[in-house]
Amino acid sequence: MLHVLRDTTGQALHKVAAVQPRPDEPPRALCGLRGWSEFADPPGDHAEARALARQHLERPAAWPVFHRGRASLTGDRRVNADHAAVFVDDVTGEVTAWAVADGIGDNPDAADAARIAASAAVRALYGSRLDPAGAVLAARDELARRELEGDAVMVVAAARAGGDGYELAWVGDCRGYELRDGRLIQLTTDHTVAEEARAWLREAYSQHEAAPGWYAHHLPRWEHMVTTTVATATASAIGRAATDDQTMRLLLTTDGVHKSVPHDTLTTLVSTASSVQAGAHRIARAGIEHGSHDNATALLIDPVVIP
Repeated sequence: MLHVLRDTTGQALHKVAAVQPRPDEPPRALCGLRGWSEFADPPGDHAEARALARQHLERPAAWPVFHRGRASLTGDRRVNADHAAVFVDDVTGEVTAWAVADGIGDNPDAADAARIAASAAVRALYGSRLDPAGAVLAARDELARRELEGDAVMVVAAARAGGDGYELAWVGDCRGYELRDGRLIQLTTDHTVAEEARAWLREAYSQHEAAPGWYAHHLPRWEHMVTTTVATATASAIGRAATDDQTMRLLLTTDGVHKSVPHDTLTTLVSTASSVQAGAHRIARAGIEHGSHDNATALLIDPVVIP
């Protein structure tokens, strides 16, 4: 079953289906444009999944709509330890949430940590009415509760009802960007040893003074040394940012993208993407093409203006 709901101009708003990708899972309803999905309650069947899909099509027109494109490539790693999660509130329409997490290491424990952290964060934004920083702490608590061996870094973003901007929170070196007037604005600041060193250098040396040359030698290695993670997050260490406009395209990435792709190239890829799904694939692929050996993940988000 596939149903598409369009606005008065013919633009697709939702594209829902009921599927059962694995025999050991109950059927679920999903929206290919929004990234929303929901399992039929056990022992749910396809009829219940179809009913959930129809309910999603009946969202009130006043509730905001965001389309998402997601792409993740393994690169030269053995395991893809990146994960992107989406939560769409179909009960009150108050929040839509996104998260991108990057597991630390090239092993299944890292992948599990990223998947659980991202999923727990986006659901906490709705179920517990938390802000993104609180959602990061909820993800930390979920990793501890499950006694996982792995850890991850993550960026979380939320759009609240009312259209007054995005809220972001992060630990580590996943990033969030906003496309504004043709410019790609970085909203986050990496929590890495390299970024701490740059901040110290800016404070310690004026533009007319030369910093010791050995800093330049060490900075590339320090780029990959994170100073905060999900498992070690504290309220005071979490990065926070907010925007005042919810009509801009939003991009969340792991370091396999933004530490390899030049900023001008990334700007072009985001600003010229005809669709968020095509754009996300091109952005992730650009990470690999520009020499990244890491997993490369992009989550591209578009607000939909409904006439």
